[in-house]
Amino acid sequence: MDLYIPYKYVTGMRIQLITFNVDEELVKYIEKILSEILRSESYTRRLEELPHRFYNEYRRQYRGDLINRWLFREYTGGDVILAILDVDAYVPPLNFVFGVANPRLMICSVYLPRLRMGVSREDYFIRVRKEVFHELGHIFGLGHCRDRKCVMSFSNSIADVDNKTFKYCGRHFSQMRDRGIDVSDEALLK
Repeated sequence: MDLYIPYKYVTGMRIQLITFNVDEELVKYIEKILSEILRSESYTRRLEELPHRFYNEYRRQYRGDLINRWLFREYTGGDVILAILDVDAYVPPLNFVFGVANPRLMICSVYLPRLRMGVSREDYFIRVRKEVFHELGHIFGLGHCRDRKCVMSFSNSIADVDNKTFKYCGRHFSQMRDRGIDVSDEALLK
């Protein structure tokens, strides 16, 4: 199903990168791939705290969907919002999420703790890159993909994240280009 993409976002996309407890090296890495692969201008804001009302004490997790709505209310400015947050999150009825997108609000978030587990720093950065491209793909109207190598394939486990690439299959790559997203050829799965 195609989602409505407001015209202003596909003609001159700017991404507002919002981070919480993310180390500077990872922030620079994400800024670089946004510039090189999605050819978008980005700027970064660092959060000092997340509202405790979105934290479930019993689960020891934040509600990802509620955080997205809060970020939209607090930081909306006409740009796409990408939040990278070093907290564990869930969205009912799921036990956890790696990321959450709300295409109508043009906001997505990626949650780091589970992506960092059991891998080198380099592989951790690659996992984050995959989830960033996946969630931004939803923002640009892309659905999940049956091609398990496509970055838009659904990830139910960290093994699913590791199995896919950070590239879009031909169909999703074409959809991005058709919508005016100036995605680099480097992001095409061949």
